[in-house]
Amino acid sequence: VRLVQLLVSLPEKSLQSFKSDREIDSSTLGLMIKRQPNIRELSARVPGPAPIAVYVAGNLRYLRSLELLASADLKGYDAWLQHTEALTSLQI
Repeated sequence: VRLVQLLVSLPEKSLQSFKSDREIDSSTLGLMIKRQPNIRELSARVPGPAPIAVYVAGNLRYLRSLELLASADLKGYDAWLQHTEALTSLQI
């Protein structure tokens, strides 16, 4: 089972924490953020660009802890911070 299939099979709005040591492509991470807007903790390794803004906007308002291992180019992740009013911990 691919990660995207597993994430789509979860009920929407059910996750509060997501952590993965595996690399996750930006479209899969974006889909997870869109389907799980109640997420409070997010830890992910993203080798490519940031997920497109439409996935993020309005879906990170409860996020308190964000840990990203991203590529050297962090372009696009700055837009995330506009949607994370509850963020108390950031590790990049």
